[in-house]
Amino acid sequence: MKIKQFVTGALPTNSYLVYDKGEAILIDCGGEEETILKFLKKHPIKLKYILLTHGHFDHIEVHKILKETKAKLGIHKKDSLMLRHPANLSYNDMEPIHEDFNIHGGDIFRISNTELEVIETPGHSPGGICFYSEKSKILFSGDTLFKKAIGRTDLPLSNEKDMIKSLKRLMKLKDDIQVYPGHGDQTTIGKERPYFS
Repeated sequence: MKIKQFVTGALPTNSYLVYDKGEAILIDCGGEEETILKFLKKHPIKLKYILLTHGHFDHIEVHKILKETKAKLGIHKKDSLMLRHPANLSYNDMEPIHEDFNIHGGDIFRISNTELEVIETPGHSPGGICFYSEKSKILFSGDTLFKKAIGRTDLPLSNEKDMIKSLKRLMKLKDDIQVYPGHGDQTTIGKERPYFS
């Protein structure tokens, strides 16, 4: 597994291109799609999936990438309406989009020798999810877990009690799991565990 990180958009958002032997998965996109498309064109990589950790506007700007790559778009069903809700799309003046499939906890997405397992982590949004590779010891945590911080729970549809449960779920992972968050710097489960004990 190789990972190419892109920091894009106004907030800014971490987008991750996970690739293995010519196939790729894109996790979230905060904008500046041309940067990601340029990388894909420069390398012999076929984008198979675009997987969204949640539906907030700063993670779903994937229109151009969908059009040019024909990748399949997935999001949790509880966040799918955010892809078409005017209030959410108005921040970036985006057009509505429709997912190709809904993602569920326990789903596994494969490219070559790489597997990403879905962990449901509602709280920041109802359909928040993380992507976990046990083999590579990596967690793509979206806006659930950051370095020394967690996702906001004061937003519409956020839920503090759900967030606490989700964080407890993530803290069951091993200390050496590398965390790739939706914003900010990388961390590990071990480094974040003291904040949740």
